[in-house]
Amino acid sequence: MPLKTVIMESFYQDSVILMAIAAKVRLLPGVRQAGAFMGTPANQGILEQIGLSTEAGRRAGPNDLIITIDAESKADAEAALAKARELILERRRAVEASTEVKPRTLDSALRSLPDANLACISVPGAYAKFEAMRALRRGLNVFLFSDNVALADEIELKQEALKRGLLCMGPDCGTAYLNGTGLGFANRVPDGRVGCVAASGTGLQAVVSRVAMLGEGISHAIGVGAKRSSSAG
Repeated sequence: MPLKTVIMESFYQDSVILMAIAAKVRLLPGVRQAGAFMGTPANQGILEQIGLSTEAGRRAGPNDLIITIDAESKADAEAALAKARELILERRRAVEASTEVKPRTLDSALRSLPDANLACISVPGAYAKFEAMRALRRGLNVFLFSDNVALADEIELKQEALKRGLLCMGPDCGTAYLNGTGLGFANRVPDGRVGCVAASGTGLQAVVSRVAMLGEGISHAIGVGAKRSSSAG
């Protein structure tokens, strides 16, 4: 059965949400594999690695959402695609209908939380430098989940953070622990005496889990993000 792909143009979604939706779709009858990714170069590589790369998907841009299904039959694939779209649109409607008042800008968030000292940023890579720089210049440490950030921008952010005595974790930083609090894709582990620094989020998760199994806990685990971060300071 050929792979089936749907592209939702200019439809940015956080990767954490997309992973959760893909996990639900994989449980549907006849579905062998399902992926929901923004069309960044890094994600295109992931789709290739897991066997979900298609001609339609390869034409998608960084701000386009790619949903690809590998199923037992055409009917199963179409049903899974429909369910994925339903889940994504359902979440958007829920966010839009929410009565909870949420800050719409960094400054309004800081007015609500004046003691905050860290910003978690997950926006398309083209806008990541702007948002992360704003946070650093307001004295906030940065957990930069966004990927597809230019090397020159990454270096500039790291240098700005260094100048201000702040952390800039990322870009493409998926996991970290600060004072025992997990950020991003973080396993629940006990507080303890062990500190870690890692470029790989999945590697960091494996290490802290092993430390926990050996009876010790984690104090801090700093994720530096992208593979090239060591060259960027």
